[in-house]
Amino acid sequence: MEIGDMNIGDMQFGHVSTRIGPKIAMNPSKQSTGSHTNKPKRPYDLVLFGATGFTGRIAANYIAGRASEEKLRWAIAGRNAKAMEEVAAELSRDSGNPDAGTYEVPDRLVADIHQPETIRRMMESATVLMNMVGPYTLYAPDVVKAAVDAGTHYVDITGEPDFINETFLQYDEKAREKGVALVNACGFDSIPADLTVWHAVRGLIGSDAEDGTDAEDEVDVGHGAEVVHGADAKDQPVAVRCYVKTRARFSGGTLSTVIEALHRRAEGKKPVRIAYPKAEHAPKIARRVHRVQREHDLDSPLKLDGWAVPMPVADVEIVRRSAMRMPDHYGNAFSYAQFFVVRNFSTVVKLGMLFGILSLFVRFDGFRTWIRSKTPAGTGPSWEVRASSRFTVTTIAETPAGERKKVVMSGGDPGYDETAKMVSEAAFALLEMDRKGSLRGGVLTPAEAMAEPLTGRLSARGIRFEQEVL
Repeated sequence: MEIGDMNIGDMQFGHVSTRIGPKIAMNPSKQSTGSHTNKPKRPYDLVLFGATGFTGRIAANYIAGRASEEKLRWAIAGRNAKAMEEVAAELSRDSGNPDAGTYEVPDRLVADIHQPETIRRMMESATVLMNMVGPYTLYAPDVVKAAVDAGTHYVDITGEPDFINETFLQYDEKAREKGVALVNACGFDSIPADLTVWHAVRGLIGSDAEDGTDAEDEVDVGHGAEVVHGADAKDQPVAVRCYVKTRARFSGGTLSTVIEALHRRAEGKKPVRIAYPKAEHAPKIARRVHRVQREHDLDSPLKLDGWAVPMPVADVEIVRRSAMRMPDHYGNAFSYAQFFVVRNFSTVVKLGMLFGILSLFVRFDGFRTWIRSKTPAGTGPSWEVRASSRFTVTTIAETPAGERKKVVMSGGDPGYDETAKMVSEAAFALLEMDRKGSLRGGVLTPAEAMAEPLTGRLSARGIRFEQEVL
């Protein structure tokens, strides 16, 4: 499904409610690390769960191409042994599939969410588990629990705010105690937003890395950016706006996630929310549809044409949690808003009509079955379509004094190829930090867990980062 020049992603709509969870660690940098250095060595460094899905197959091919360089012992896992053999066959020979290469065949593990013992065995065999099985609200809660119980680090590509917040509220304290890192939203939801905001704010308030990274791992993501230091930098109000522009299509799995999210709202299920500390002096940002116009003067922070539409997506929750957990980095008066940029106002109207229709009819079983049949699970856009897809995420951080910092992250197909790359490199980064003993436990955001090493890894793999003090 293609709508204008937007990638809708995994959205959540509905009423706003507040939930106060267990004690939230405000300074997680002092928590114990999650290193397996002193634990018995497990058979696999990484297990990819859900390798037979559309994005899972792309990720399997990406990991296979990087396994030798990363010195990776890995396996794929899923409930369908025959489908896993097909994935292995695609990796072992030149099948003519542009997504496949010719690589060493990984081991295969049978694991079914309806058979807890198979999930437990899978978890106990891995140092890092990469979960590609969604919708996550339906299928991932028991997988996360098994990861915590087994002491296995975990990454996924969810874009479902309810699942993300529920995981944080339920498992953060236990994961910190056990030294297990659980990192949600390691795909296009929400790495571009989380990393660009992290770099933009870092340039304004002058804080150092907060992700446990050694100085030798730090990378320069651009030119001309100077860190502004000062005793009062932490109390300086910072307003951050993030603009996402992309052209891409749905896979069957993404469509199922969107339908499930809308169905939950139609049934009256309240969103799971975290009660964030209120920043009294944070700047207010207008969260409304507005025109953004390309300006050619050197002082213009944006180089975008179109209409900006507020985004009720998981990125907002992830960025807000990063700010809450790293106050020394983001300051005490941080505010954030995120927008899609579409080409013209007619697209804004079409989007409103589309989600209005979906919200109205999604309560009916027949309608959900019919719309899912249009893009079945396991299917998605062709290699040719994905090869022509692009994304640009432009983040502007600004202080009341007029200091401005811009960070731009851009790359290829956001929903699948680059998502597979992002989550794979996130898993590799966790594994590397685990080996060094620098990985701490908890339910972490991507920026909180690994901002610097992940930026370096993605930069080395063709995703572009640029920054500029304006």
